[in-house]
Amino acid sequence: MRSCRLQAARRLVVGVFVAALLTACATPPSNPPPSPSSTESKPDMPEIWNVRLGISGGIAGIQKNLELASTGQLIVTDQKKNRRVEGIVPAEELVSISELVRVVVHIQPLGQPPACPDCFQYQLDVQMDEQHVSLQVNDLNLVESGLEPLISALTALQERALSGQLQSTAHIIEPEASFFPCSLAASVQKYIQEAVEP
Repeated sequence: MRSCRLQAARRLVVGVFVAALLTACATPPSNPPPSPSSTESKPDMPEIWNVRLGISGGIAGIQKNLELASTGQLIVTDQKKNRRVEGIVPAEELVSISELVRVVVHIQPLGQPPACPDCFQYQLDVQMDEQHVSLQVNDLNLVESGLEPLISALTALQERALSGQLQSTAHIIEPEASFFPCSLAASVQKYIQEAVEP
């Protein structure tokens, strides 16, 4: 009698074990954790752009150029005064200009600006990633062109650079000695040599 109970108990244990095993095998595997690449979005790559603004004309007949990169590097030239300034644009101001560049790069090419001999002429070239636009306006159609915010910001930046209000990375280049008569330059050089000789 006792042996029968033991056999029945063993059968019960084996049965429970087999049932548990079958249940575990039948349970679908849990989904593997998603890979980091699928859950974490890749950070946006910084936009790379370059802007060039040429301003000419006006009653005074100016000729100024500005080149600005997305790194903040700035080069300003005043051809009439033979000056060239290199500087760095503050980060906050660069962010504002970047937003204006994003807008301008999508503007459709404009036609020829209306004739205006005494107006300032603006030649704007913008390169952002694979996009490039080249636009020409003057004072008469500047507002309606949609370029006024960017051109105004760049023009103000240009004047600040030429007046020494920006952090400079190079000395302002003034007219060279070659603008003076050769005889005067030679006389000055001879005087300096005589002064330094023992």
